[in-house]
Amino acid sequence: MGIDRTYHAVHKSLDYTGGNAALRWDWALGRQWSGQFGHEQREALAGFDEFIGATQSVNIFRKSMASADYWWLPDWAVGGGVMRLSSRFRDNARPESEYDADVVDLNLAYRPVSGNRVMLSMRSTDGRYANRPAVAGSMRDYEQREVRLGAEWQATGKLRLTGYVGRTQREYAFASNRDFEGATGRLALTWAATGKTTVDLSLRREIGAEEDVVANYAITEAINLRPVWAITDKLAFGTEFELRRRDFGGNAGDPAFTGTPVAGEERSYLYGLSLNYRPLRSTTVSLGLARRIRTAGDPLREFDADTARISARMAF
Repeated sequence: MGIDRTYHAVHKSLDYTGGNAALRWDWALGRQWSGQFGHEQREALAGFDEFIGATQSVNIFRKSMASADYWWLPDWAVGGGVMRLSSRFRDNARPESEYDADVVDLNLAYRPVSGNRVMLSMRSTDGRYANRPAVAGSMRDYEQREVRLGAEWQATGKLRLTGYVGRTQREYAFASNRDFEGATGRLALTWAATGKTTVDLSLRREIGAEEDVVANYAITEAINLRPVWAITDKLAFGTEFELRRRDFGGNAGDPAFTGTPVAGEERSYLYGLSLNYRPLRSTTVSLGLARRIRTAGDPLREFDADTARISARMAF
């Protein structure tokens, strides 16, 4: 559970207090059955990556899930899961961007005694932007099919790999010209360079990721580099660099989309500093400064943003 407060230097009407909460139950039945039940909700002010202008848009995202695995051998399991996703905007601020999605997974998992894990997954998603009309050319209803190979793998004592690679196919009921098929994935590499220094490198290429609260066609490609230096056992200093490209080609010309039309691609660059202090084993206080620059074909969508954050986390 967490609470977020956002302040703006100029547009004070955009200031907002939101938060997030999550519940998760890991269950097991004997030695062969295990799984999860969970629910989470995030309420946050949508950022400038999503909208133009100084109108407050508060996104409420909910996710409910259940899963079960049957370990038919000590190292091998078959299983599945279901998920329900919902995205809404307070005060009906962005009705054309609200959506629901039902997700079904089938999995084959391998988990050796080392604790590493490899999983082959097939995922089916049925989604709908209910406030868009059912007319030709509208990106209202879609079906998405994915095949993924994922892993959580400690390659060496200093190198760990997590994430997935796969192929995604999305088909729209009323806009077949917006269909997508291609490679997708999200990979994170953690390198413990020394006893006090770690480097995190992440790569991703996705369509309609959870971060993209508006654009159901946004193809996002990003690379993020985050070195961290542990100054002491309680104090750590980090830097962050990110390059992100988003292709919004699917929104151009959509007769059902009443928001700000987006065409072509955008690029954003982020660099920042952070300081984490852990006075107790269960408590972490974080400070951060960052600058993001976005370039786009439409000058109205270009911006520079300087942000500062402070957060505290307690584990019970």
